[in-house]
Amino acid sequence: MNLSDISDKQKALILVSGLVALLLIFILSMVSLSNKNNTLTAKLEREKVVSLSLLKLQDKVFYLKLSSAKSKSIIRNTYHKAENKNIHIQSNNRIVFSSPSMLFSDVLNGLNTLKNKYNIVAVEADIKSIGGGVVNVRMTFVHP
Repeated sequence: MNLSDISDKQKALILVSGLVALLLIFILSMVSLSNKNNTLTAKLEREKVVSLSLLKLQDKVFYLKLSSAKSKSIIRNTYHKAENKNIHIQSNNRIVFSSPSMLFSDVLNGLNTLKNKYNIVAVEADIKSIGGGVVNVRMTFVHP
């Protein structure tokens, strides 16, 4: 069968059928994308609710009251990788930590751990880059 053997009416019918098929495929893909969008929107709404609930609960988290000696020990253990570290209790609830050579990533990870796990927070920090991700650090912490 040759293309020239098909009548103009049949060619038009084939063309219209092809366009209808393409339109149908397009509509079905849009319906599928719409369903996926609705599912993702619902999931996002559920995650927002959970996130808000967690934020409210975080405000109500109870932290144990720590002694200065216990807080000093926790800070020492958190920064156990630091070389030549110096930790001393400055006043009733202030602890000073210093190290002349420490990875900056270890400083950040330690700050995160101390805050989230023990509610020990840095109120002063003097951090100077030595190079290659290594810093000279002096931080003052307060504890609950």
